[in-house]
Parts: sequence; C-alpha cells; structure tokens
Amino acid sequence: MSEVRCRRLQSFHQYYAMLTQSVIAAILLIRTYALYNRSRRILVLLVATAVVAGSVSVWSILSERNFTFNAETAMHLPSCDLSISNQQGRRLTGAWSSMLVFDTLVFILTVLRAVQSNGLWRGGLLRLMVLDGAAYYGLMVMANIANIVTFVVPVPTAKGMCVSLTNVISSTLISRIMLNIRDPARRVLTEGHIPLGKITLDTLATECTHTVSEDFEDVMIIA
Repeated sequence: MSEVRCRRLQSFHQYYAMLTQSVIAAILLIRTYALYNRSRRILVLLVATAVVAGSVSVWSILSERNFTFNAETAMHLPSCDLSISNQQGRRLTGAWSSMLVFDTLVFILTVLRAVQSNGLWRGGLLRLMVLDGAAYYGLMVMANIANIVTFVVPVPTAKGMCVSLTNVISSTLISRIMLNIRDPARRVLTEGHIPLGKITLDTLATECTHTVSEDFEDVMIIA
C-alpha cells in the first residue's frame, strides 16, 4: 500500500473516532438536559461546550494536512506506516483534551443535580444516573489520560495506540448507561422508591378500590 493510501486510511480512522465521540457526546447532552427538566440554560451551556470541543477536534484533524511527512519518525516497516509526528501528536492531544473537558462538565452537572434534589441519598432513578455517570467518568478519565499520554510521548510507534481502545470503552460504557436505565427491574414510581416489578396493575386496582370503599363507608357512617 502506498504512503498516500496509508495516510488516507489514517485520516478515515481519525474522522471515524470523532464521529463516534460526537454520538456519545450527543447522548450525554440529551441525558443531562433531561436531568435538569429541559432547562434552556443547561442546554446552551452543553451545546456551547460541545461546539467548542468539536471545533477543536476538526481543527486538529484538518491541520494535519499542513504537515509534511517526516522520514525520521517513520517506522520503516514493509506495510502501511501510520506513524504520527510530534506536531500531529500535539494537535490531536487538544482534540482528546476537549472531549475530557466535556465529560467533566457533564459529570459535575449530574452530581450538582443530585445534591440539589437530595436524590443521591434517597435512591431511585437519580441515584442510578449518578452512579452510572460516575463509573463512566472515572473509566473515561483513565482512558483519555492514557490516550493523551501516548500522543505526547516521543516514541513514534506509541502515538495514538490507545485511540481504538478509548472508542471501544466509551461506546460500551454509554451503551451500558442507556440500557441500565431501561432495565425493567429498575423501573420506579413517580416518587422513585417502589420498584414496579413487585407491583402489578391488578394489585394497584384492588388496593385503590379497597381504599375508596372504606372511605365511602366512613362517609356514610358519619352522615
């Protein structure tokens, strides 16, 4: 494979990573927006941060075309050479750092919402969202830091080696977050305390009918 085709393959991989992270950021944005009862201020804050992070990512990838191939950093292997220069590594570090900033903002907003509503201590759906968000943020911080470190190390063969791993981890974690919320065993009532899995509609109807009957009998006795 020629060097030109190798570089195109590398660019495709970077755009694919950016697309994956954009989908994940959109899910986190909608999730946080719903958590704040569709607050426009939160929406503007999240969208502005996401736009800045996306702009930095696009700039980092497009700016690579201005760099010439450095033969000194090449791996000189009889295959597709996807080595990254030091300049390219620094630019891509900015892209992944901006994603880390967005994840940090989402995590802070989730924790603040839980503390303000005391939902963190009472249990329920909000507690589940906070715990899942904390697990996602903790693992993504480690993955992003490892990814950033690989871009700044002087070894050409190590630059960008954690990009695929970071994408796989983030995709798996965001899928777990969404599926965990939709788990029938975790459905709650309006107050967020009683699981619906233990209560059927017949039971609710029976209890409501019994309560109404008792109240009606009490009214008749008083009358």
